[in-house]
Amino acid sequence: MSSINQQVWKLISGDISIQKGLKRDIINIRGLAKFFMKKYGVKASLDSVISAIRRYDGSETFTEEELTSVFKHCIISTKNNVACITVRLDGLRQFPKLLEMQANHQLNHTKFVTGPNSVKIITDNAHKDKILALLNEKAIISLEDDLSDISISLHQKATATKGVLARMANEISMNNINIVELLVAPPDFLVYVKEKDIVKTHEALL
Repeated sequence: MSSINQQVWKLISGDISIQKGLKRDIINIRGLAKFFMKKYGVKASLDSVISAIRRYDGSETFTEEELTSVFKHCIISTKNNVACITVRLDGLRQFPKLLEMQANHQLNHTKFVTGPNSVKIITDNAHKDKILALLNEKAIISLEDDLSDISISLHQKATATKGVLARMANEISMNNINIVELLVAPPDFLVYVKEKDIVKTHEALL
């Protein structure tokens, strides 16, 4: 039963709309259990899945009021014409040069995100060509130059509030928008989407 509980709770935790529905007692639990079994292949009896859903309310604390207060006075700004260049870590020999250019204000608004095997360079389209000129073409994994970024600045208490990132990601996904990149430095969040989705994303977050 423990594994069934964990599987069901994970599904619920990944969907804030379900959490809110359970909190408000407006979801048909039997119907939700059947949905989990059919959609996600939960292998258990219907009664076991129903029991796991009912137990969720006592195992997780979802306070919509607390989340709402975090977002109440947020500041949202948008920016178009953004490019993201992903480079293999072992192929970025010009990294010191790029940092020097950034320090000299030649690459304003440029961000470097380092992962285990690659570096993402997020910059204005205006800087794209001079960055590419310094890179080994074979080291470039991908290039996307039709992006927009949305900056969300929240209250400082966002760092101690559970579900903030999940709430934003869920609102965006519910509007059928793909998040291309996401930078998190609470209480500030940067969401990158395709330029064609910028208006819908802004409306979803509002």
